[in-house]
Amino acid sequence: MEREVLQEGMGRYLKITGTAGERRSDKLFSYQELKGFLPLEIQKINGEKEYIYDISGRISLAQYLSQTDFTLEYIARLFTQLFDMIHVLEEYLLNGDGLVIQEEYLYVQKDSGELEGIYQSGQQPGVVPAVGKLLEFIMEKMNQKNRELVFFIYGMHKLTKEPGCTRGMLQDYVKRSDSQEHPGRESVAEKPVEMVPCQEYKPNPLEKRKRRDKIMEQIPAKKYLLPGLFLAAGLLVPVMLWRMGMFQKPLSGQMDWGRAAGAAVFFLGVAGYGAWKTLPERAKNVSLEEEESGWKNVCLIPRRGAGEPIPIAEFPCQIGREEGQVDAVLREEGISRVHARLLQEGGEVMVMDEESGSGTFHNEERLIPWQKKRLQDGDLLRFAGAEYVVEITQAGYVI
Repeated sequence: MEREVLQEGMGRYLKITGTAGERRSDKLFSYQELKGFLPLEIQKINGEKEYIYDISGRISLAQYLSQTDFTLEYIARLFTQLFDMIHVLEEYLLNGDGLVIQEEYLYVQKDSGELEGIYQSGQQPGVVPAVGKLLEFIMEKMNQKNRELVFFIYGMHKLTKEPGCTRGMLQDYVKRSDSQEHPGRESVAEKPVEMVPCQEYKPNPLEKRKRRDKIMEQIPAKKYLLPGLFLAAGLLVPVMLWRMGMFQKPLSGQMDWGRAAGAAVFFLGVAGYGAWKTLPERAKNVSLEEEESGWKNVCLIPRRGAGEPIPIAEFPCQIGREEGQVDAVLREEGISRVHARLLQEGGEVMVMDEESGSGTFHNEERLIPWQKKRLQDGDLLRFAGAEYVVEITQAGYVI
């Protein structure tokens, strides 16, 4: 659909260009206003029809959700109005799929907060997938600290992805939003966390060797410049001293080979030691040994016992849904292909979001992508809708 917003005098209008064919819905909307729908005027220009919707005193739902800290009550009311609009269309047209369920084509009245939509016959993918897309937009705009709202939205979105989901099932889900049996409200209730045993990770020598080889492969060539300079200096300094006559005997002027050999051995020894100390392989090995000496076992325990514990086998550990690209695979709804990363630095365990679509949350605070957050034993981590309790123990401790 080609969408254009026009300003004429004090009024604002939404213009959509359509086909010239006659529809029963065109006549219906031309002669009367249906409850929940924007006032409509249809014009025919150059063989095409223009649908002109009056949006004066209204803003799009996309604007409203972007600038308002909305609540669960508002979202439940929003979807109730959507389903009412579909019911109105079915009363008149025997088909409710013509409602455009998109945030840019739904409008909110500024004075009353009522929701109004537009009708376009044959344009929509179906109610359930359209509601799923709208929920994904709401996920991006909602207050992630509002736990009731978060559980409601993710639960409803998950329902839209289930085979056989119908509009009736979505309506029932919304109706339960004010009752104690609603899954969102049940999840918010404080319950003891069921601590499922998690096996300790003990890396074997082969894994360590592979890990070291992998790290060595990542060393850039310029890292060898300093060791090379040390070796070059060890060779050049004795030569320069010889050219300056430092090894000649004072009286005879003959070469003092013992003195020259001693100087060469000294400078080459100093240069060799300097080169060894600055070798990138040694620096990496030292950092690995220091890291492994303070290595900690980390396990993610599913909150409320749902799912399997995730022992972190190596660091850094990427988490996501794309098997083959990540180290720990999560199948939950809303998980990005590469969602987040766990690291160990200086004996500290950290988490970092990798620009995931649904976000990574540490104790209900959404993380800024690519910024590390320190983890402590007992912290709560949430990847989209998947919640885990962080369990951290020293290496060698049996869980």
